[in-house]
Amino acid sequence: MHSSEPLSPILLLGASGMLGRAWQRCLEHQRIPFLAPSSRECDFRKAGQVKDYLQKHSCRAIVNCFGYT
Repeated sequence: MHSSEPLSPILLLGASGMLGRAWQRCLEHQRIPFLAPSSRECDFRKAGQVKDYLQKHSCRAIVNCFGYT
C-alpha cells in the first residue's frame, strides 16, 4: 500500500547516549523521520511527561535507548 502522506516520526528516547546516537545515524541514513527530545523535554522516568509529549506529537513508534551506566 502506498500513501502520499508523510510518515509519523519515531520517538527516540535516550538519543544523547551511545545507543541513541547510533539509532539517530541509522534513521537519518534511511531518511526515517524521528523526534529525539532531551530528557528535560520528555523524561521517561516520569510517565506524565511521556504522556504529555505523546499527546503533543503523533509518533508511530517509541524506541527506548536510555541506559543506566
